[in-house]
Parts: sequence; structure tokens; C-alpha cells
Amino acid sequence: MKFFDVHTHLLKDKPDTNAVLNVFWQDLENLPQGQPFSLSAHPWDLDTYSAAEFEQKLQTHIDNPLFMAVGECGLDKNTAFNPDFQISVLNEQYKFAEKSGRPMIIHCVRSFELLLKWQKGKHVKMLVHGFNRKIELLRELIKAGFYLSFGAALFEDKTSLNAVLAECPPDRLFLETDDQEKYNIEEIYKKVASILEVDIEKLKAQILENRTTFFKQ
Repeated sequence: MKFFDVHTHLLKDKPDTNAVLNVFWQDLENLPQGQPFSLSAHPWDLDTYSAAEFEQKLQTHIDNPLFMAVGECGLDKNTAFNPDFQISVLNEQYKFAEKSGRPMIIHCVRSFELLLKWQKGKHVKMLVHGFNRKIELLRELIKAGFYLSFGAALFEDKTSLNAVLAECPPDRLFLETDDQEKYNIEEIYKKVASILEVDIEKLKAQILENRTTFFKQ
């Protein structure tokens, strides 16, 4: 059974791994052939964002089974773009996801209160990637229906994050490499299996089941 990397910016040719490559909407022409991908309008990179151009590119791939999700997109207080503009772009991404029948991969930094308020009443499945926050926030996100993905932050000797991971319901869990190269997805699986005290093949099976549920169109 293969490893599954739900969110990566750095594609590696590993026959034992399936991955969803994050592709910025401006770079879609450079997509490797046969590669599952998510289509991204990242909150750090909105200075050239065009809703019309984004939708045009989405429409080109709307029937492509390798087009897995919209994102990463979301909210980030560390960017130069004001929250109202970020919300307007996120609303457009939501409409694209709803129209195409895809889930969303969410980037959120210092904006979780706003994210939870925005997400209320929406029906598209959403995954918060790179989760490394407190257990109380995890509980709020799970209650709201989010899936969560964990990654390299688990190696930063944060025992509190281990407890957060253990609190995550198995059927809402994903793992990722994101944009770092220090730890590959196999190492992240081994770390999580150790923290959760589960067999790595059982972990693979659970995440494969989650993949089927989350990406079901």
C-alpha cells in the first residue's frame, strides 16, 4: 500500500508514494503529465490574481480526474493583503470549488476565528493543511467539519502537538510534506505511527479511506 501525501509543492518521483501537487494558477501550463494536482490562489500571491483567468483555467480542467481540489487558498494575517480582499478571493475560490465539485485545501495563519465564521453554513469539504495549533482549536475545526493535515512540525519536539495529533479523529486525518525537504512523507508517516502507537500499514489504510471520502466528486 502506497503512502499518500495530501499536499506538496515539491514533487519527487517515488513509486511508493501518491501525492497531490499544489500548482499555482499562473503555473498550470507547467503541470507534469499524469500528476494529481490542486489549483491554488495562495493568499501570499494575490497581486496578480484574476478571478476570470482563474476560472478560465479551472474550466479547462473541470473534467480532468487529476484535478483533485481547489487550493491551497485561504486567510493569512502575515500578508500585505487586507482581510476583506482575502475573504473576497476566498469566496470566489469557494464558488469555483462548489461549481466543480471539488474540496478545498485551506491555508490559515492567525485567522482561524475569521475562517470559522466564514465557513459556517458552507457545504464544500475543506482541509486545513499544515495544522500545528492548540487542541482547543482542533476541536473547534473538527466540530465545524474540517479535515486536518499534519506534517514536519511534528519533528520540532513539541510534545503538545503530539497530544493534538492524538486528539484528531482518524477519519479526519491527512499527512503532508508541504514545501519543506527535510522530511519525506515516509518519515512523517513513521513519526505519526509512533506517536499514535499504530501500525504504519493501518495508518496508510486509514488515510487511503479518508482520501476516498474527501476527494469523492
